[in-house]
Amino acid sequence: MDAGSDEDTDRNRSFIGFYTDPAVKETAQRRARQEGVSLSEWMRRRLDDLDTGGRKPATT
Repeated sequence: MDAGSDEDTDRNRSFIGFYTDPAVKETAQRRARQEGVSLSEWMRRRLDDLDTGGRKPATT
């Protein structure tokens, strides 16, 4: 089975860390502000980027 790229692993770790590591959450909040979107919208966009199965994105 393909283990995936290091970038994918880092990205997956960052989503887990969002709930367990205050520094990761702070970084996510800062990036959301930089993009001018809510934290939940920023997270949805990142999750769409993680969807490699070709499913329809959660955002349009």
